[in-house]
Amino acid sequence: MPSPPLPSDSAISVATTSQNTADSGITRPKSKSPHNSPTTIPYNQLTPEEQAAQDIENTAAVQQAQEEIDIDSSSDGHSISGESGYETDSLQSASTSLGSSVRNYAWEHGRRYHRFREGVYNFPNDDSEQDREDMKHAMMVNLLQRLHFAPIGPDPQNILDMGTGTGIWAIESWFELQEIHHYPYCHDGSMPPTYKVTEFWTNIIAALARLGVNFNATLLLADMMREAGFTNVTTRLFHVPIGTWPRNKVLKMVGLYWRTILIDGLQPIALGPMTRGLGW
Repeated sequence: MPSPPLPSDSAISVATTSQNTADSGITRPKSKSPHNSPTTIPYNQLTPEEQAAQDIENTAAVQQAQEEIDIDSSSDGHSISGESGYETDSLQSASTSLGSSVRNYAWEHGRRYHRFREGVYNFPNDDSEQDREDMKHAMMVNLLQRLHFAPIGPDPQNILDMGTGTGIWAIESWFELQEIHHYPYCHDGSMPPTYKVTEFWTNIIAALARLGVNFNATLLLADMMREAGFTNVTTRLFHVPIGTWPRNKVLKMVGLYWRTILIDGLQPIALGPMTRGLGW
């Protein structure tokens, strides 16, 4: 069945939830920093006037993504220069063959899957999929203009955690979830249930349900955290454009990333759920 409507529907929505518990670090893949987007010129090499203009564009992008995105009505609104930081043939990479050895993985339909708890995670973990995940990270950093919202300060220095004793240090810290709700929406309600993109995701929802996976779990995280005893739970909702239609240059780049991620993800997203769940 279709996903429940969000407070303000959009193309794709990103829910960011920060709650009071431990915050763990991750290794950041190579991608564009917010200050370098949407141009490839390093921020510190821009003139003061260019930096000011970029700051305004970045701020406007974050604000519009949480409210309503302005449409670019110019003649080049659906084009963008090759500034995304990824190869231009990335849209075609989903159909390329994989040359990796089988090693200790499961293989289905030419894609590599986890052997650990096999079948629980229904999507590939091969190099093509990892590249898509890195692009997703770049999209998120450009959209949010930061790595996190947890109030741990802008410049933490020399953090080394070798153990937390009874665990109280971690319990009194912060935990942040940044999740993408993939079901497509339009602000003007012009995407009917019979729209092919909508049908695709409706089939994915049904397939995952048969596999015991709740597609809409991302919309329940805040309540789940509260029920588990977390405090100071906050949620931020960002609308992610599909394509280069936004007027804002940062959101135009975000839309390019996201369109590429979705098109490149059609095969890996569909293969497991539709063959395992629907028997196609």
